[in-house]
Amino acid sequence: MAHLVAARLKGGDIAGDGSTLDIVVGTSDGEEHTLTLPFDQAVWLSQALLSLTNELHERQTAHGSALRTPHLDAAMIAEGVQINLNETASAALIQIVGRRDPQAPLGSGSFRIDGAERLRAFATKCLEVADKMTPSSLPS
Repeated sequence: MAHLVAARLKGGDIAGDGSTLDIVVGTSDGEEHTLTLPFDQAVWLSQALLSLTNELHERQTAHGSALRTPHLDAAMIAEGVQINLNETASAALIQIVGRRDPQAPLGSGSFRIDGAERLRAFATKCLEVADKMTPSSLPS
């Protein structure tokens, strides 16, 4: 089995039909390699990386090589939200990507809401909370 040590990730591209993801990796000797992943493997890789980054950060912090995060149990600060509809299951999957604090690695969370009425209730509650926020508390 070949062992490739990446000096840096140089970029990526998604196939026009969304079936594959290409990741371009640069090595310390100046070579470039492209890793092509089918969609399901790209999703698996994303989930694996996100689940491992918190442990990686914890280990670095324990060894003094990373900035200690003061609020490890704090709620995630969302940087991105995606809502996907599964029409056959009449359910919505809500995925959130964010950080516990500015120095923490990216993480993700997801939850499923079954049925249109529950999803409407969730959306209504989100709007009610947003309406109560002062303009200065809203992100710009």
